[in-house]
Amino acid sequence: MVTEEIRKKIGRCKRGTIFFVSSFPGYDEEYVRKVLAQLVEDGTLVRLSNGVFLKPVKTRFGIVYPDPDVVVKAIANRDHAKVLPNGYVALNQLGLSTQVPVVYMYLTNGATRMVQLGQKQVMLKHASPRNFAFKDPFMGTLYQALKCHGENGFTEDELKQIAHLVKTFAKEQTFAHDLDLMSAWMSKLIKEVLS
Repeated sequence: MVTEEIRKKIGRCKRGTIFFVSSFPGYDEEYVRKVLAQLVEDGTLVRLSNGVFLKPVKTRFGIVYPDPDVVVKAIANRDHAKVLPNGYVALNQLGLSTQVPVVYMYLTNGATRMVQLGQKQVMLKHASPRNFAFKDPFMGTLYQALKCHGENGFTEDELKQIAHLVKTFAKEQTFAHDLDLMSAWMSKLIKEVLS
């Protein structure tokens, strides 16, 4: 029976696996949707968003949700979309802030959607193509982080961290191209910390 085949496939996957309705090609999507809804009801799966499901890791303290980045990348992969951490998520990922975002915001060239990971809300927000013009994803993330921080008030430690990040992660072959896409003050700041 089809229901059993879907259940078995999910059963064979490790806990923490993310599923979509499209994870079961060859079956009618509406039927798969109903089976997944039943599995949510019986506690086998957790619904994170419309059409996005998780086989949860359960502990005595409750469900352990995956990192927002893992879920966002899985959705982007499914939708063949680009994603970039935005605002405090970008600052946090680059070690330029310890502030935990209230909403984990990501920009995408795909559809806008909200994902619920327990107490954490993850927002995928459709953004203009210019945000994705960077050839190096690291430089795109750095741009979003600097934009959120603003032009003034960098500490000595933050400037050292920016220099370290650029030297470690920026791709040499696309660096000049991506630097040209940044605001004048960002470009100047990066050149200064590198000199």
